[in-house]
Amino acid sequence: MKTLLVPIDFSAASINAANYALDFAIAVKGEMVLIYVCRFPVAVSEVAVPAETFTGVIDDAEKRMQELKDNLNHKASGRAKVHTEVKEGYEVGEIEHYCNTISPYAVILGLQGTGSVERVLFGSNTLQATRQLSWPIIVVPQGARFTTISKIGIACDLKKVPETVNLDAIKKIVNEFQAQLHVLNVNTEKNKMIDAEQIEGLSWLKQKLEDIKPEFHFLHDENVDEAIRAFAEKNNLDLLIIIPKKHNFFDSLVHKSHTRNSVLHSHIPVLAVHQ
Repeated sequence: MKTLLVPIDFSAASINAANYALDFAIAVKGEMVLIYVCRFPVAVSEVAVPAETFTGVIDDAEKRMQELKDNLNHKASGRAKVHTEVKEGYEVGEIEHYCNTISPYAVILGLQGTGSVERVLFGSNTLQATRQLSWPIIVVPQGARFTTISKIGIACDLKKVPETVNLDAIKKIVNEFQAQLHVLNVNTEKNKMIDAEQIEGLSWLKQKLEDIKPEFHFLHDENVDEAIRAFAEKNNLDLLIIIPKKHNFFDSLVHKSHTRNSVLHSHIPVLAVHQ
């Protein structure tokens, strides 16, 4: 069974991610699990936090999760199963442990704005999660809705391609939706041609992806993020695949997110597939 795992913190962004995941699960004939992790506050000084306070937090979380589950089940009308998990502990550790248990098809996270800076669900804890989790991670921008996935883009610098491109993960989702794949390479230097390493990477990709017949696009722009965003919007991409080399994608995403040109400002979900 294809299981989508959705971390929840009851923010509008996480609820939006849950709705996106439900429609995704219906499309792939899968199921979804909503997970909420209660992190208890550290006691001030040496004063112990009453046990009944812990119980109240858990009870409230379970009640809110049940309400969300009921709403999603009503929307699903039996087309996909919705499960819930309420855990106690540290968010990243609990999510990682649960992933190890169920081996999810993908982890789906919400992204929301907080003033001038965007934040990924759980903030810095999610950045840590993206370094630890080896499963595909889909970041859903605020306002994004799932309809279908017919056009997929993948941003690739064509460097160290065999070592960094997860062909199985890419082919899996392309074949799942019978989607058209667009490989995007952005050259930031005017009049500069791709070098020998990139030519080798391009040849390798063409050979390995021959069966899904991708289209290759060579873009020129000083701003890589803006070039990708503009292409994605102009060509109506439904999903953008990013290869987070050395797990630095989400770090750079948060650092750049105050600019208007962020890829995620285009409301296109981003799929991170690790090496």
